[in-house]
Amino acid sequence: MLAQPAVRGSLPMVIGTLAIAAVAMAYILTRTPEMRTLFPGLAEADKAAVVEALQAAGITPGMDSMTGSVQVPASDYHKARMLLAGQGLPKAAAEGYALLDDMPLGTSRAIEQARLKQSQESELARSVAEIAAVESARIHLALPEQSVFVRDQAQPTASVFVKLAPGRALGEAQVRSIVNLVASSVPGLPADRVSVIDQMGTLLTPDAAGDEFGESRRRIAFQSKMESMYRERLLALLTPIIGTDNFTAEVHLDLDFTETQQTNEAWDKDNAVIRSEQGSSQSNGGESAPRGIPGALSNVAPPAATAATPEQAKAQTQAQNPADPNAAPAAPPSGPRSETYTRNYEIGKQVSVTKAPIGEVRRVSAAVVLRENGKAMTAAETKAIEKLVQSSIGFNAERGDLVAVTSRPFVDATAETQAWYQVDFQSNAWIGDILKILAALLIFVVVFFMVLRPFLKKALAAADAAPMPAGGVLGAPRPIVLDGGDLQTMEALKARLKPRGGLPPEVLTMANSYDDKVAVVRMFVAEDTARASNVVRQLIRSETAAQGNANE
Repeated sequence: MLAQPAVRGSLPMVIGTLAIAAVAMAYILTRTPEMRTLFPGLAEADKAAVVEALQAAGITPGMDSMTGSVQVPASDYHKARMLLAGQGLPKAAAEGYALLDDMPLGTSRAIEQARLKQSQESELARSVAEIAAVESARIHLALPEQSVFVRDQAQPTASVFVKLAPGRALGEAQVRSIVNLVASSVPGLPADRVSVIDQMGTLLTPDAAGDEFGESRRRIAFQSKMESMYRERLLALLTPIIGTDNFTAEVHLDLDFTETQQTNEAWDKDNAVIRSEQGSSQSNGGESAPRGIPGALSNVAPPAATAATPEQAKAQTQAQNPADPNAAPAAPPSGPRSETYTRNYEIGKQVSVTKAPIGEVRRVSAAVVLRENGKAMTAAETKAIEKLVQSSIGFNAERGDLVAVTSRPFVDATAETQAWYQVDFQSNAWIGDILKILAALLIFVVVFFMVLRPFLKKALAAADAAPMPAGGVLGAPRPIVLDGGDLQTMEALKARLKPRGGLPPEVLTMANSYDDKVAVVRMFVAEDTARASNVVRQLIRSETAAQGNANE
């Protein structure tokens, strides 16, 4: 059947049609819609109800082979959630503060506290899960019992477990935000007692006891931030003058991270002021008390004393001391005397605490390279730019700052291309569609070259090798019987007819057998290929038309 010209002519069309159908089928099979998870971590009790509700609504659900979560096409995601919310699904367990709604009357204090803690954990987990890089989160709170004794008070702690989305990571600022969120939501919970762990078991919060390089990392990050700030100053200063791609700048800072604290106390002794004074004085002066035997005589008052004049006192003294007539009169005898004083002084006191800032700049080094556009910059231009750079970074020669400005020709670097594994396929859905089309085309090429093409070549080769009547084989030189009974080969016939400049049509009528006619036709085809192809084309058309009329 394959030896017939009509079949051989239509065979490529049939194979092409089958190939196109195979490609279309492969494209349909590979064009699976993008699936999206409805409820991460859905309870097993609710999965059957959710799948049944989706199938009843005409939405084809799917299951994630890795997590077992229920998925729906991305185009039906919001419709499915509204449908399930209308039916009250999922309803395996309440979340958040809904746990407190169905609390029965007479609930014990322990159960009430447990539900309150569970509701807090659920609400905090939902808040943390709203972060873009977090797929799901769980929070465990350890709230100790309150004690009336101060020494028995224990601080609460919290542990945050986060499951990150594929290919995502939490930065230091995001981890700090999670810690502050949890610490601010629980009374009495300090931020340093909150731990954050991811699904790989990595501790994301700095551990003061186990992270020996945490302080070094923070210092390096601070230094990088400061250097970036200085670099941005240079970019903002030089870009309007030189251009965006006409210079490059780098800044290095030498920072002092030494922590120093000094406390001084001074007293002003010269300006002391009495704040309080308390004293007592006792004295017993004059003549001694009268002595003697009690009686009437002792009770009689002594005669009144008269004050002696100075002359009388001096005369009396001279009489008592004749050796020194100019001596002063003797003082009257005095009794015992005591004084007690307590004074409090206010002395001025001055206390000064000096704490050196951490990360003080000890030295700044800046380097700026300018692009040479055909000619080098003059020394004056370079000096002017150097002064601008010094003013921008706060140049101080006393602390050893260094600024270097030079000009060099730049090498044009090729733009970096993003690697295929860095492309976000979730946000760019069209990339997945293109990959599916390319996969379908690849399947078509493989099927065509590995299956259809060998089969076609084998079929055509079998048709060419089919035996002819009378046992002859096409392609071998055979004798041709011409008029006069002369037996000649094809080579002899070609040599004989070559001087004529072509084969006359009468040669075909002179051939007697089928093999001779085939040999002559071959000679006609070799002589005029274009004409022979037109004849074959007309024969195929006529035969096709005849078959069509017969079918009608």
